[in-house]
Parts: sequence; structure tokens; C-alpha cells
Amino acid sequence: ADVESTGPNWHASRGYWRKQLEQFFPDPTVERAATVANIGVGAAVHSAEAQVGDFAELEALGFSKSDVEDVYPATTSQQGLLFHDAFERDQGIYVHQVRVRLRGDVQPSAMRAAWQMAVTRHDALRSVFVWTGSGGALAAVVANAQLPFFEHDGRGRGEHYDDWLEQWCAADVAQGFDPRTAPLMRVHLVKRPDGAHDLIWTNHHAILDGWSAARLLAEVLEDHGHASRGRSLRTEPGPRFASYA
Repeated sequence: ADVESTGPNWHASRGYWRKQLEQFFPDPTVERAATVANIGVGAAVHSAEAQVGDFAELEALGFSKSDVEDVYPATTSQQGLLFHDAFERDQGIYVHQVRVRLRGDVQPSAMRAAWQMAVTRHDALRSVFVWTGSGGALAAVVANAQLPFFEHDGRGRGEHYDDWLEQWCAADVAQGFDPRTAPLMRVHLVKRPDGAHDLIWTNHHAILDGWSAARLLAEVLEDHGHASRGRSLRTEPGPRFASYA
């Protein structure tokens, strides 16, 4: 797969990302890329002692207890990311963007279903963050989150397609995320003039690190293969994020 990552803080990590994803996607076709292992998100996140916070504080901040599955103090790293992001949100410093060029049988409805199932299964992808009166941040896992998934047709861009996509992706990164609204990620599927597709996955570093993101992408592409063949998607919940936080 042809993979690129954008964002000022990712230029130095480009080699790492390429190495990680080439391990899973040595062949540029969707069918070959989907033969990867299923490893849940969260196995490589921070190992601080897990805690479950008080829902009362979230309710005081406008959240309904019925809409929240879990709550725990945000990790030190997450709080640092959120603090700096609040002052430089339009810079996209902690927004990661991965571009994967997909060739072969790409079915948008199956891709949408695979991504949504990932959000449903992994509570880390449904996490939001709020600052409390004491100055710390809480991470809350909302019960339901609809993934923003968009389809675009770039075939009419012709020879200007790559320049257009570069500018469009930069604008998407600059858009950033509201840390109180889940999920802190969105996906775009773009038809290319050459018949292939560009998958654009934009997410906030507060919910995913590079290792977990590579694993999640592998899982989603595998599920896309299942869905496009009419097979059932995996539905078992992934590891609870608070167990690793």
C-alpha cells in the first residue's frame, strides 16, 4: 500500500509509519492487505494504574450518566496533548492523518461498516475528554458514537488530483477535533482518476498511538474484506482502555 502521514510532528515519524504499515500491507491490493492478524486497540497505551472516576463530576459538566459507559482520569500524556492542542488547535500538531491508496474491489458501504464496527468494539475510539474544576482532565467513554465517514469523487480532477488532495488533506488536519465530541476521528474515501481509492483517516493522538493505529487499520481492512463478501463482522468488544491507562 502507498501510505503517507501528514502533520508537522509526523515528518520525523514517516519512516516508522511506513515500516509499520508495510509489515501489514506488502501488497497494494485490498484483498492481500486484509490478511492481517486481529490485535485489539489499547495493548500499547500507557500502563498507569487504571481508575474509574465519579460520574457525578461528568454530570455536572453536562454529560448524562446513561450516555457514558466508563470514566477515568486522563493519563498524564493525554492531558499534555489536550493542553497544548487547546492553544494550537488550528495547527493540527496532535492530529494524525494516514493516507492509504487502495486498489482492487473497494466497496464504500463495506468500508463504512468496518470502520463503524471498530468504533463500536473499541471503547478508546469512543472516548471524549473534559477538564474538571480541579484542573485535571477526565476521559469518558460514550456508549454510542457515529463515525463521520465521507465519500468523494475526485475522478474529474485529472492531472491536478494529487495537488488538490494535498491541499484538501492539509485543511482537514487544520480542522482539528472537539475533545468533547466522539469519535475523535473521521474517515474519507476518495475515488481517484486512475480507478483506485485514497483512504484518508484523520484522528487525534489522544485516542491512538502509532502502534495501535497500525493494528486498527489492519483490522478494519480485514473486516472490509469480510463485509464485501457478505460475511459477518467481528462484534466482540476489544480490551477496556481503562485497564491500560
